[in-house]
Amino acid sequence: MFFLFHHRMDTAQKIIALVMVMSLSLLGCSTKAPRGYLKRGVTASQIRTIALLPFDNISGHPDAGKKVTNLLLTELANTEMFEIAEVGEVENTLRDLRVRTTAELNSSKRQNLGEHLNVRVIIVGSVDEYEARQARSGTVPVVSISARMLDVQTGDILWTISHTHDGNDWETVFGFGKIISLSQLAQIVISEMVESLVQELRPGFVRFPSDDILPGKTVPEEYREIPQQSSQSKTQTEKTEGIGTQDTAVENNVVSNKVTKFESHILRIMEDSFYINRFPGAKKGMEFTIAKPEQNITARVRVITTYKLMLEVKLLISEDKRHFTSIGEKVNIIVSGQQ
Repeated sequence: MFFLFHHRMDTAQKIIALVMVMSLSLLGCSTKAPRGYLKRGVTASQIRTIALLPFDNISGHPDAGKKVTNLLLTELANTEMFEIAEVGEVENTLRDLRVRTTAELNSSKRQNLGEHLNVRVIIVGSVDEYEARQARSGTVPVVSISARMLDVQTGDILWTISHTHDGNDWETVFGFGKIISLSQLAQIVISEMVESLVQELRPGFVRFPSDDILPGKTVPEEYREIPQQSSQSKTQTEKTEGIGTQDTAVENNVVSNKVTKFESHILRIMEDSFYINRFPGAKKGMEFTIAKPEQNITARVRVITTYKLMLEVKLLISEDKRHFTSIGEKVNIIVSGQQ
């Protein structure tokens, strides 16, 4: 009898342990996703310059509009995809145009706003809910936010999204995963909204083996810096690699003999640019040569946007794009001199 009771207890304990493990494995997960729409054909380059207008606060919570606007500003900046108008300039321009809410932003004022701030799109929105509700389990925060991206010239809606979360969305057994902070919940909502936009703008990116030369990882020996050579030898090497003497960087009137090579791939073709794997030392504004291996085809490009794993580069001579038109195509990155 004792053995049977003990066996049943062991079984019960195992079931409880299994339930706890399964619940903990779901910790931090929520099935709620933002409901958004990006207008067909819109590219990152078309909406690069942005003005973020203060969100309307219809939640009843003091300063909710300001808090959410600041969170969204930070998230957009962290993507490094956009050039965002300075907050003070936006506020001053809105004051000059006598715009206090988005409802007062008519066609004429919208176009004037874009002209004064030198932006192509604006983001407007509202904080619909930002409150702590009483529930059986106690106080539960609820955040609901809506946003729209408008073309300043036409007024067309380029992107619209709404998203809602409450603190119980991640809760499992025994209250694990529950979020009790309004500010933390708002951060999650905004982060998921921006991530949704980013994924819409650059879907289906492929990871290639050249990811193993990303920052923080060891650069293969064949792509490390080439030792300095004599002037005559260096010139011959550059011609062989297809970069020519004119690509040797000159900084502070000093010619550098350093040439560094990396292997990369074209990840996506854009309207006036394309994406490649990121390489160590890459930064916005940097110029370098991109070349097809074993072919005498080269072009100069400039980095216009940086991401964690990739770069968006623009050809300095647009006609060169006809040579780089295949997603997944292998290319060599040749960096000359100190950038």
